[in-house]
Amino acid sequence: MAESLYPPYSRLYVACDKDTTEEELTGTFQNYGYVQNVNLCRDRTTGKPKGFAFVQFDKTSEAASAMEAVNGSTIGRSNRPVRVTVALSRDQASSSTSNDPSQFHRLFLVIPKTFTENDLHDHFSRFGSIENVSIVKDRETKENKGYAYVKYRKFSDAARAFENCDRSYKVVFAKPKEPVGGGRPIEREALSRQEPVSTCTHIEENPHGFTGLWAQVSIDLPDEHVEWLFDIPPGLEYVRFFNEMYPYDNPYTRKVFAQYDSPGTAAYALRKLDGFEYPAGSRVRVKPDYQYSDRNLALDRQHQGPHSISNLMQQVESL
Repeated sequence: MAESLYPPYSRLYVACDKDTTEEELTGTFQNYGYVQNVNLCRDRTTGKPKGFAFVQFDKTSEAASAMEAVNGSTIGRSNRPVRVTVALSRDQASSSTSNDPSQFHRLFLVIPKTFTENDLHDHFSRFGSIENVSIVKDRETKENKGYAYVKYRKFSDAARAFENCDRSYKVVFAKPKEPVGGGRPIEREALSRQEPVSTCTHIEENPHGFTGLWAQVSIDLPDEHVEWLFDIPPGLEYVRFFNEMYPYDNPYTRKVFAQYDSPGTAAYALRKLDGFEYPAGSRVRVKPDYQYSDRNLALDRQHQGPHSISNLMQQVESL
């Protein structure tokens, strides 16, 4: 199985003694969950261990518990304390926040606009100790915009919430905050629509009048998260998923089709979503469709089943 198919932050980097064996690593880490594999890195020329390894868990919560328990301890016959961190991609590791362990404590979620901080605290505190809850509000009206952040004191608590909370919250790990002057998290960028959608309806921006968009998104994203992403711009009618692969396709992405209710909203979504980095290290690629017929609308809606955006939100609002 490709690494990208595993849950987020479920792979650990272990800096250990060069004499530490794969068996010793497996024996230690399997106490905290199902270990998919242990990769003890070796010198290509000599074949000797380099002094670090990667441990892949089946679940994010298992990796989090193992990291918190094993970091700073000793393994096997070695007296050297090991250092255990989440294994990050190159893009993530180059970020200015890569050395901040609290970056894995924060969740981003979709909520009913009637929710308060107390409502969120009541639901999410069952998974662990919460450091803070923050609801995204309109700067002028101060009204709930339907999105929130929950930050836990421990990575393992955030991971349990990620895995076990009500799926209608569409929870994902929040992108780390950048220092002042740096970039903004993808979630905030997605929400900061300064110009009205009506500016997208001009004939100059969408002369072909397309209302559908083709996109390539990370294969890691669940259907609900993809729907949430394309529902950020207004006017989404439905999303259809395609599993067909072609020789020129990136094997770590999949195709989706999003139908919007007008040429203006489709052009707006194209402008806002193309090039978005979501999740971290994977950019969404979007292009207009000029041929996809609305006669497939009924078929697409059948494919949506109980996971459509409207049904998910109705489930949340009925709590």
